[in-house]
Amino acid sequence: MKSLRKNLQAALLPVTILIALALPGFPVGEKATVLLGNKVVLRCPFYGNVTMISWRFNQNESIAALRCDSNQMVRSYNNTRIRILNSSCMSNNEMNLQIEPVDLADDGNYICEIAAQNGVHKVTFSLSVTVPPTISFSIENKLNDTITAICTASSGKPAAEITWHPTNLGNFSINMTHHSNRTVTVRSQYNITTHLFSEEVICIVSHPAFNGTQNYTIPRNSSVLHNADKVIDVIYFDFQKGL
Repeated sequence: MKSLRKNLQAALLPVTILIALALPGFPVGEKATVLLGNKVVLRCPFYGNVTMISWRFNQNESIAALRCDSNQMVRSYNNTRIRILNSSCMSNNEMNLQIEPVDLADDGNYICEIAAQNGVHKVTFSLSVTVPPTISFSIENKLNDTITAICTASSGKPAAEITWHPTNLGNFSINMTHHSNRTVTVRSQYNITTHLFSEEVICIVSHPAFNGTQNYTIPRNSSVLHNADKVIDVIYFDFQKGL
């Protein structure tokens, strides 16, 4: 029994070092983050006298189960984007779950259960889907020597972070709207006093999906300063399609 347990722990170690400490009945957590539209593979290795391996989504949705006595796979999740890889108890020693392309609805917990002689070992993958926001920017003149710059990052997950440089030309506010699909729209409005406009103003949008930041600059000599009550063209940036 000790030898079997030692072998099973050694096989689980490549997934995460915490799995080697797992005991029957105690789940082990592993976090995974993937960009919307990409591919993710969740690994569930096993070793020794295993009777069954199964995958579930968010506790109550069964995806597939593999019985090792008959080497028979039972699939109960009808989704062509989700595939079971290496589905054999006789070789490979792992039963992996692949999702491609990843959709926002795939966000959640995936549980791999390994039923062995010494109990049931559970490994939980907390999958977080990252959604790049669509960026929009607009400028309009206001009365009383003030212009308003509006920077919006729409439907991102997690919420984007919007900052301004410099910050001493007026006052700004940030509003966040949480959508039912768990994406967030962030809108930042900067009210700039025009006579303080002595350098370029930059809207800086940060998000985990971006390689760096997405910036929009109001030049120092921008025509917005000389066109009262005129709304300047709105700029849209979709991270997945480009500008």
